[in-house]
Amino acid sequence: MNMAPLGGGIPDDQSPGAVAEWFEKVADHLQPKLSKLHFYLHNNFTGNKTTVVQVAQANSTSTSPTRFGQVLVLDGLLTVTPDVNSKEIGRVQGLFVFTSQEELDFSTTLTFVFSDGKYRGSSLQLIGWSPFEKQYREFPLVGGSGDLRLAQGIGTFQTLARDAASETLQVDFIFFHY
Repeated sequence: MNMAPLGGGIPDDQSPGAVAEWFEKVADHLQPKLSKLHFYLHNNFTGNKTTVVQVAQANSTSTSPTRFGQVLVLDGLLTVTPDVNSKEIGRVQGLFVFTSQEELDFSTTLTFVFSDGKYRGSSLQLIGWSPFEKQYREFPLVGGSGDLRLAQGIGTFQTLARDAASETLQVDFIFFHY
């Protein structure tokens, strides 16, 4: 069985038996590691490189001031600086559902898939509720894969720029993983 060293890369074997073996090693030998990540998310709402698309809405969504019932999917770009042309480190994929009839907010599930850097081939899973207009939005980080298995922590988003065509967000994660 080819299992990468714990914390040393993505195992070639991700079968149930190999994962069980990994858990046994974690339980016997490892302490959680604290990690921090800082990067930028870029979304495009228009044009030929659109990254956010509406896929559904309720009959009443078009008259709702809070967009209640609207469902959007996302495939956003992750970069190392706020410049959309800076080095790409991955993508964020998921969905947003506008769920309040009273406030402009949404529930979301997002997977951050890293394609470059220390966590290449690994992912982080975030799920939560977002009050749309707050300066900082905090989300629970509920899991990960690859080198980020069993990740638990917090993701904080801050909108740096937004207009009708695009937005740039600063993303900061602090989390434990094995």
